[in-house]
Amino acid sequence: MGGIHTVYRKTTDHNIIGVKSILTLPTGCEFRKNTVVGNSSYNGAFPEFFHGFYSTSSYGLDIGIIYKGDFNLFFYSFANTQSSQWFESTSFTVPNNRIIELESWFENGYLATRCRDSEGKDLKSLDVYLTPEAYESMSKNGCTVYREMCLAVNQDSNGQFNMPANCRFINAKWDKTILTSNSNEKINLTKYNSSNSENNALDSGMPSNVDSYYGKSIKAVMDSEFVVDMASATLDKLELPI
Repeated sequence: MGGIHTVYRKTTDHNIIGVKSILTLPTGCEFRKNTVVGNSSYNGAFPEFFHGFYSTSSYGLDIGIIYKGDFNLFFYSFANTQSSQWFESTSFTVPNNRIIELESWFENGYLATRCRDSEGKDLKSLDVYLTPEAYESMSKNGCTVYREMCLAVNQDSNGQFNMPANCRFINAKWDKTILTSNSNEKINLTKYNSSNSENNALDSGMPSNVDSYYGKSIKAVMDSEFVVDMASATLDKLELPI
C-alpha cells in the first residue's frame, strides 16, 4: 500500500505514549474498491484518518479510521511491531454531528484504541497486541506521534499504482489533540510543538506526476490552545473535484 498524506503533522517530542484527538469526519467520501484474488487485495483506494506511533528504535504503526463505504477502525504496522501487520474492525455508526473522539494508549502489552462520540459513548474499540520488543521500546521510551489524513492506494497485481483513482474526502478536521508523555504529562498539540508538511508527502512507488490528478485544500489554524487541521483531497481532480 502507498498513498498521499494530505495532512502530515508530527510531534517534535519523541517521548509520547498516548494521544487523544477530536476528529470531524468528512461531509463526503469516495473510494475505489479492492480487486480480491485469493487472499490478496489489489488496486483499492481509500481515505484514512489516523494517528501514527513511531519510535527511534524503528518500531511503528498507524491506527485510526478507514473509509470503505462505511467507517472502520484499522491498523497497519511494521513487521517487527505486530506480526499480522493489518486489521480492520467492523463498521461503526457515524454520529449525526460527524464528531468523534479517537484515543490510543499503551497498556499491558498492547496499544488500546477507542472511538467515541462527542458525548463519550464508545462506538468501536481496537486493541493491537505488539511484539514484546516493540511494546517495551514504545511504551517506555515513547514515540513521535503523527496526526494524518491520507488517500491510501493499493498496488495492482503488477505492482503498479493506477491513477487517477475515484477516491476523495471533503471537509475533514482534526482538533483538540492531547498528548501523554512517558512521564504522564498532558500536552496540548500546538503549532509550536509540531510540524506539518506543506508539500505532497508521497509513499515510495507512488507516481511522481502527482499534480496531474491530485487536488487538495488544506488550512491549519491555531486557536487559543490547539492547532487545528482542516482538509479536503482527491485523487481525480477532474472527475471528482473538491
